[in-house]
Amino acid sequence: MKKLVLTLMSLALSVAAFAQSPEEIVSRMDARMSSFDPEKDGFGMVMEMKMPIIGTFAAQILSRGDKIRMEMHKGDNHNISWEDGKTEWDYDVTKNEIEIKNVDKKKD
Repeated sequence: MKKLVLTLMSLALSVAAFAQSPEEIVSRMDARMSSFDPEKDGFGMVMEMKMPIIGTFAAQILSRGDKIRMEMHKGDNHNISWEDGKTEWDYDVTKNEIEIKNVDKKKD
């Protein structure tokens, strides 16, 4: 019994030792994003979050200057958004609809 308890405790401690807090993740992301010029180089990011009750949420974000493309999946919902600094296009793949909006930079 002692061996089982000690094994479970050591497993829990090893998992906790290598886990990252949200603050560590954000600080690493900020350091990486500030190491280049997004106007000239651009960047891409892929996120996948698995939540027990809600399900899986996946997103791919590509950006260069004022231009941004985001593709998001959550369950059966699939959306693609583009923005060029003046106009925003939202394409709902499941409904096969596009919504076009003018972007007001002052509100951002």
